[in-house]
Amino acid sequence: ATVNTIDVSPFQRGKAVIAVQNYRLGDFKPYIFITRDYGATWSLAINGIPADHFVRVVREDPNREGLLYAGTEFGMFVSVDDGKNWQSFQLNLPRVPITDLAIKNQDLVVATQGRSFWILDNLSALHQWKSNLTAESASLFTPAPAYRTQLSGFFGPGAPEAAPRGAAIQFYLPKEDTVNATRLEIRDATGNLCKVYSTKADENKKELKLMVKKGMNQQRWDLTYAAPTITPGTILAYGYTSGPAAPPGQYTAQLTYAGQTLSQTFDVRIDPRWTATAADLQAQFELAVQARDELDRVHLAIRKIRSVRLQTTDLVARAERAGKGLELKKLTTDLLKKLTDLEGQLIQTKNKAGQDPINYPPRLDDQIDYAYSVINEQDARPTQGCYDLFADLKKQSEAILTEVETVITAGVKSVNELVQRENLGGVVLEGI
Repeated sequence: ATVNTIDVSPFQRGKAVIAVQNYRLGDFKPYIFITRDYGATWSLAINGIPADHFVRVVREDPNREGLLYAGTEFGMFVSVDDGKNWQSFQLNLPRVPITDLAIKNQDLVVATQGRSFWILDNLSALHQWKSNLTAESASLFTPAPAYRTQLSGFFGPGAPEAAPRGAAIQFYLPKEDTVNATRLEIRDATGNLCKVYSTKADENKKELKLMVKKGMNQQRWDLTYAAPTITPGTILAYGYTSGPAAPPGQYTAQLTYAGQTLSQTFDVRIDPRWTATAADLQAQFELAVQARDELDRVHLAIRKIRSVRLQTTDLVARAERAGKGLELKKLTTDLLKKLTDLEGQLIQTKNKAGQDPINYPPRLDDQIDYAYSVINEQDARPTQGCYDLFADLKKQSEAILTEVETVITAGVKSVNELVQRENLGGVVLEGI
């Protein structure tokens, strides 16, 4: 027989695990042997591996004692009890010979015979696995550190999949709760809410859909806070409408399930190759939040204008059908003109398709969004030009939004007083 690999335990002196193969002599049985006394005695550890799956490689995870991985002629196996029992760990791997294994930065790297290299990202859940996880309570695993990085994907035929970005939040559910919402909240060190994922997501609160199932689950947080609320149908020239990037620091994942509330903390770290400091990225975050909030305010005003215009136009049509539209139409003509003019300052209403911003000048929302994009995507302390540009745009925004509120408040009051006298209904501003 051939001793194909020898793996010395990083935890216990005198312990080693070896993979032995004898297929050249027609023996296809698996052989894994473990010693704990420097090779004086050995024990066979193959329970759970099929009888014709000879073993090519076995490794012990340096992050958890007794967590073993075995590569066989027909795929992967894992043991969480130091080789006493094995179970399939195939997942989406092709069923081919596994020739070598390596554990690097809590990732499992797999070499196959003829089917390339594969990487299983983030083994932290296995490092924390407990035998009682099949009980009635849920478990939330401590997430591995997440890194702010600019890594992107690969291109071309046969290009590998890019490594997943962000923080992987892994949790175990004994069953799916179909009655109550299962919620996952991400909060920063000061308790501010970054993102909310829920099985019963409320889009009005910027909650995102959480998909869960019985057993192991994973939700990946993209390391951003809540995105601005952009009016549906808006065409922006620069188009960055995601949330501000999370600065480095400690964060908390909080899982609510069937009356349980579980919390785990984890770190967001800077790409070690960057020259930017934590203070630089905190300054970037603070300015990005201001820009996002201003973009939110502008688009709330746009939705208000459109709602008032739609309701007012409907009221005029209703009044005309009742033979009472003359006075109301006269009253609303000036209001509608003012609202349309203000809308045109806030948003380019001629944009109907992706190429239209080439032909029509950007309005205030597009200019704020451009500033927001530059601030958020440079991964460095904002330049003085960013601060100056945003201050100028905010000044413009304050003037227009103040006028919007003045026009709407006075105009709606006058319209509602008239329609109430004529018993035609009214204009409402709730729920926009």
